[in-house]
Amino acid sequence: MGVVFVGNCAEGFKYHYYRHGGSVPMNIHPTLSPTPFQVLSWFVQGGRTYIQQRGRTFMNFNRSWDEYRYGFGHIHSSHWLGLHYLTNSEPKQLLYETNNNKRLFTRQVTDLFRIGNNDSNYTVQIVRNEKGELGECMSETVGRSFSTFDRDKDDDVGGNCASIFQSGWWFGSCTDCTMMPGGVWNGSCPSCNPNGPITKPIG
Repeated sequence: MGVVFVGNCAEGFKYHYYRHGGSVPMNIHPTLSPTPFQVLSWFVQGGRTYIQQRGRTFMNFNRSWDEYRYGFGHIHSSHWLGLHYLTNSEPKQLLYETNNNKRLFTRQVTDLFRIGNNDSNYTVQIVRNEKGELGECMSETVGRSFSTFDRDKDDDVGGNCASIFQSGWWFGSCTDCTMMPGGVWNGSCPSCNPNGPITKPIG
Protein backbone atom coordinates (compact mmCIF):
# COMPACT_ATOMS: atom_id res chain seq x y z
CA MET A 1 0.00 0.00 0.00
CA GLY A 2 1.41 3.39 -0.98
CA VAL A 3 1.64 6.52 1.13
CA VAL A 4 -1.55 8.61 1.18
CA PHE A 5 -1.20 12.38 1.58
CA VAL A 6 -3.91 14.77 2.71
CA GLY A 7 -4.81 17.54 0.30
CA ASN A 8 -4.35 20.40 2.77
CA CYS A 9 -3.86 21.18 6.45
CA ALA A 10 -7.60 21.57 7.09
CA GLU A 11 -8.09 18.01 5.85
CA GLY A 12 -5.20 16.84 8.01
CA PHE A 13 -6.88 18.36 11.07
CA LYS A 14 -9.73 15.89 10.70
CA TYR A 15 -7.40 12.98 11.42
CA HIS A 16 -6.48 12.31 15.05
CA TYR A 17 -2.86 11.55 14.07
CA TYR A 18 -2.23 15.18 13.14
CA ARG A 19 -4.10 16.72 16.06
CA HIS A 20 -1.00 17.66 18.07
CA GLY A 21 -1.91 21.32 18.43
CA GLY A 22 0.36 24.21 17.51
CA SER A 23 2.63 24.34 14.46
CA VAL A 24 3.53 21.03 12.81
CA PRO A 25 5.43 20.34 9.56
CA MET A 26 3.44 18.12 7.20
CA ASN A 27 3.53 16.88 3.61
CA ILE A 28 0.38 17.71 1.64
CA HIS A 29 -0.70 16.87 -1.90
CA PRO A 30 -3.35 19.29 -3.24
CA THR A 31 -5.51 18.01 -6.11
CA LEU A 32 -3.94 20.39 -8.65
CA SER A 33 -0.33 19.76 -7.61
CA PRO A 34 1.71 17.16 -9.55
CA THR A 35 3.76 16.26 -6.45
CA PRO A 36 3.47 16.49 -2.63
CA PHE A 37 5.36 19.22 -0.77
CA GLN A 38 6.09 20.13 2.83
CA VAL A 39 4.33 22.97 4.64
CA LEU A 40 3.99 24.26 8.18
CA SER A 41 0.48 23.55 9.49
CA TRP A 42 -1.31 25.23 12.37
CA PHE A 43 -3.60 22.75 14.12
CA VAL A 44 -5.45 24.99 16.54
CA GLN A 45 -7.99 26.80 14.36
CA GLY A 46 -9.15 23.90 12.23
CA GLY A 47 -5.95 23.37 10.27
CA ARG A 48 -4.23 26.22 8.41
CA THR A 49 -1.21 26.38 6.11
CA TYR A 50 1.49 28.99 6.65
CA ILE A 51 2.34 30.70 3.36
CA GLN A 52 4.58 33.24 5.08
CA GLN A 53 6.13 33.58 8.53
CA ARG A 54 8.59 36.00 10.05
CA GLY A 55 10.30 34.66 13.15
CA ARG A 56 12.73 36.21 15.57
CA THR A 57 15.67 35.40 13.31
CA PHE A 58 16.28 38.13 10.74
CA MET A 59 15.66 37.20 7.13
CA ASN A 60 15.87 39.43 4.07
CA PHE A 61 12.60 39.35 2.10
CA ASN A 62 13.96 41.48 -0.72
CA ARG A 63 14.27 38.43 -2.98
CA SER A 64 14.26 37.64 -6.69
CA TRP A 65 11.31 36.50 -8.78
CA ASP A 66 12.45 32.88 -8.77
CA GLU A 67 12.84 32.90 -4.98
CA TYR A 68 9.32 34.24 -4.50
CA ARG A 69 8.11 31.76 -7.09
CA TYR A 70 9.55 28.63 -5.48
CA GLY A 71 9.95 29.82 -1.88
CA PHE A 72 12.80 30.52 0.52
CA GLY A 73 13.75 30.22 4.17
CA HIS A 74 12.90 27.36 6.52
CA ILE A 75 9.36 26.35 7.48
CA HIS A 76 10.30 26.20 11.18
CA SER A 77 11.34 29.87 11.12
CA SER A 78 11.09 32.80 8.71
CA HIS A 79 9.97 31.67 5.26
CA TRP A 80 7.87 32.24 2.17
CA LEU A 81 6.15 29.10 0.88
CA GLY A 82 6.26 30.06 -2.81
CA LEU A 83 3.75 31.44 -5.33
CA HIS A 84 4.08 28.25 -7.38
CA TYR A 85 2.52 26.24 -4.53
CA LEU A 86 -0.32 28.72 -4.06
CA THR A 87 -1.46 28.15 -7.65
CA ASN A 88 -1.43 24.36 -7.21
CA SER A 89 -4.39 24.33 -4.82
CA GLU A 90 -8.04 25.31 -4.75
CA PRO A 91 -9.09 28.86 -3.74
CA LYS A 92 -8.75 29.23 0.01
CA GLN A 93 -9.48 31.51 2.91
CA LEU A 94 -6.57 33.84 3.64
CA LEU A 95 -5.75 34.78 7.24
CA TYR A 96 -3.25 37.55 7.99
CA GLU A 97 -1.99 38.11 11.54
CA THR A 98 0.82 40.11 13.11
CA ASN A 99 1.91 39.32 16.65
CA ASN A 100 4.97 38.92 18.87
CA ASN A 101 3.86 35.63 20.51
CA LYS A 102 2.39 37.66 23.39
CA ARG A 103 -0.03 40.04 21.74
CA LEU A 104 -2.08 40.02 18.54
CA PHE A 105 -1.63 43.34 16.73
CA THR A 106 -3.49 42.86 13.45
CA ARG A 107 -5.96 40.31 12.10
CA GLN A 108 -7.31 40.28 8.54
CA VAL A 109 -9.48 37.54 6.98
CA THR A 110 -10.38 37.02 3.34
CA ASP A 111 -12.96 34.27 2.75
CA LEU A 112 -11.85 33.52 -0.82
CA PHE A 113 -8.42 34.20 -2.34
CA ARG A 114 -7.04 33.01 -5.66
CA ILE A 115 -4.11 33.95 -7.91
CA GLY A 116 -3.12 33.06 -11.47
CA ASN A 117 -0.02 31.13 -12.58
CA ASN A 118 3.48 32.22 -13.54
CA ASP A 119 2.40 33.13 -17.09
CA SER A 120 -0.01 35.70 -15.64
CA ASN A 121 2.65 36.99 -13.23
CA TYR A 122 0.60 35.50 -10.39
CA THR A 123 -2.10 38.12 -10.84
CA VAL A 124 -4.64 38.26 -8.01
CA GLN A 125 -7.90 36.96 -9.49
CA ILE A 126 -10.37 36.82 -6.59
CA VAL A 127 -10.64 38.41 -3.14
CA ARG A 128 -14.03 38.14 -1.43
CA ASN A 129 -15.56 39.03 1.94
CA GLU A 130 -12.51 40.74 3.41
CA LYS A 131 -12.74 41.71 7.08
CA GLY A 132 -10.25 43.23 9.50
CA GLU A 133 -8.44 46.28 10.83
CA LEU A 134 -6.75 46.98 7.49
CA GLY A 135 -9.94 47.68 5.56
CA GLU A 136 -9.90 46.27 2.03
CA CYS A 137 -6.15 46.21 1.49
CA MET A 138 -6.19 42.76 -0.17
CA SER A 139 -9.26 43.60 -2.28
CA GLU A 140 -7.22 46.47 -3.73
CA THR A 141 -4.72 43.96 -5.15
CA VAL A 142 -7.25 42.29 -7.50
CA GLY A 143 -5.96 42.54 -11.06
CA ARG A 144 -2.40 43.34 -9.96
CA SER A 145 0.63 41.27 -10.91
CA PHE A 146 3.20 40.14 -8.39
CA SER A 147 6.35 42.25 -8.55
CA THR A 148 9.96 41.83 -7.42
CA PHE A 149 13.05 44.02 -7.77
CA ASP A 150 14.20 42.01 -10.81
CA ARG A 151 10.74 41.70 -12.41
CA ASP A 152 8.93 45.01 -12.15
CA LYS A 153 5.22 44.38 -12.79
CA ASP A 154 3.65 47.03 -10.56
CA ASP A 155 1.20 49.70 -11.69
CA ASP A 156 3.65 52.57 -11.21
CA VAL A 157 5.07 53.65 -14.58
CA GLY A 158 7.98 55.59 -13.14
CA GLY A 159 9.06 53.44 -10.21
CA ASN A 160 10.01 49.97 -9.09
CA CYS A 161 7.90 49.45 -5.96
CA ALA A 162 9.61 46.19 -5.01
CA SER A 163 12.97 47.95 -4.89
CA ILE A 164 11.54 50.87 -2.92
CA PHE A 165 9.73 48.71 -0.37
CA GLN A 166 12.46 46.05 -0.38
CA SER A 167 10.08 43.15 -0.88
CA GLY A 168 7.96 41.26 -3.37
CA TRP A 169 4.20 41.96 -3.42
CA TRP A 170 1.16 42.88 -5.52
CA PHE A 171 2.00 46.58 -5.63
CA GLY A 172 -0.07 49.41 -7.05
CA SER A 173 1.46 52.87 -6.82
CA CYS A 174 4.86 53.29 -5.19
CA THR A 175 3.52 56.33 -3.32
CA ASP A 176 0.86 54.35 -1.41
CA CYS A 177 2.96 54.37 1.77
CA THR A 178 4.84 56.88 3.87
CA MET A 179 8.55 56.12 3.78
CA MET A 180 11.39 56.73 6.19
CA PRO A 181 14.83 57.83 4.92
CA GLY A 182 16.38 54.91 3.08
CA GLY A 183 13.08 53.69 1.67
CA VAL A 184 11.94 51.70 4.72
CA TRP A 185 8.26 51.39 5.63
CA ASN A 186 7.56 53.31 8.84
CA GLY A 187 4.44 51.44 9.87
CA SER A 188 1.83 53.91 8.56
CA CYS A 189 1.35 52.11 5.25
CA PRO A 190 -2.27 50.96 4.73
CA SER A 191 -1.18 47.71 3.14
CA CYS A 192 -1.34 43.98 3.84
CA ASN A 193 2.21 43.51 2.57
CA PRO A 194 4.00 41.51 5.30
CA ASN A 195 7.25 41.18 3.38
CA GLY A 196 8.71 44.68 3.82
CA PRO A 197 11.43 45.55 6.37
CA ILE A 198 10.46 45.50 10.05
CA THR A 199 11.44 48.82 11.63
CA LYS A 200 10.76 47.87 15.27
CA PRO A 201 12.19 44.88 17.14
CA ILE A 202 9.84 41.96 17.83
CA GLY A 203 9.91 41.00 21.48
